[in-house]
Amino acid sequence: MTTRLIAIFLIIFVLAVVQASFLNHFVFFDNEWLQIGNLVALFVLVYALFERRRGRLSWVAAVWGGVLLDLFSNMHFGVWTLSLAVLVFAIKVILKRYVSIPSFW
Repeated sequence: MTTRLIAIFLIIFVLAVVQASFLNHFVFFDNEWLQIGNLVALFVLVYALFERRRGRLSWVAAVWGGVLLDLFSNMHFGVWTLSLAVLVFAIKVILKRYVSIPSFW
């Protein structure tokens, strides 16, 4: 459990640093919606989708990724943390409880 937690912390930290220092110089499209999507949110989304419903590490990943994105963004502090927590809540509670997806969940 601790090695998985440390690995998630390091992966999210590396993704946040790469996004904040390298990828923000490349604007592929001048669309505001495409600027909101980022690597950390994508990682939290994918991790929450493939984690078991009773797993708690996706909540930790959402809070850690949200804090890092809040530190690097120019929006109000807590916007990314709240949005990633709502994303994980939607995936864990709503999607996995009420939608039947044929897979290994």
